Amino acid sequence: MFKKYVIDMAVNEINESENIPFSITYELEKKGRVFSEIKFIVHKKENTEQTGEKQKNFYRWKNLIVKKYKEQPLCNNLTELKYLKWTLFFIDKNGFLGKDVEGNRTILEKEEAFKLWEFLFENPKKIEIVPLTQLDILRKDFRGKKIEQISTTALGSRMVTILELKEFKEEDERFFIEIEQEDGNRFWTQKSFGFDEILGMGFLDEK
Repeated sequence: MFKKYVIDMAVNEINESENIPFSITYELEKKGRVFSEIKFIVHKKENTEQTGEKQKNFYRWKNLIVKKYKEQPLCNNLTELKYLKWTLFFIDKNGFLGKDVEGNRTILEKEEAFKLWEFLFENPKKIEIVPLTQLDILRKDFRGKKIEQISTTALGSRMVTILELKEFKEEDERFFIEIEQEDGNRFWTQKSFGFDEILGMGFLDEK
């Protein structure tokens, strides 16, 4: 027969000991009105001393980074955190972490900023500005751009179709373009284009 207070005393002694690297909890299982089984669950104890030291190192490091990069760009290319490669992170004049997405600058919410600081603390080599490739630039600045396609029907009338650039893929330093027609149909161009050719296309003004 289980004596619960005896079990509680033993569990408390284990959990309060600094020399035992784990803590335990338990569950009592009944059969009818009687406790027939006891299930112990082992939990690894956190090393509070190590945790405290790591926390100190984190804030010491963060303060140094803020001081070094205040009012400057900090990094980009944080695709591991699901940001676009060209999302630029910066430290503002008050020491807050912000992001610049195609010219739209905002200060990060506390939770988002802390997650990003933690990632950079664990991956300090990510604190750098990675130059954008030509493919990056096309995806950043030219997706969604529209062009006119002018054709002549069998009866000789002029027909204008609006095409939208949806995606790019690179092959041998040239680029294929995924096009969307007005009816929603998409296709990839059979011809590849040079970077400068795409930049020189006659894009329609955005309204």
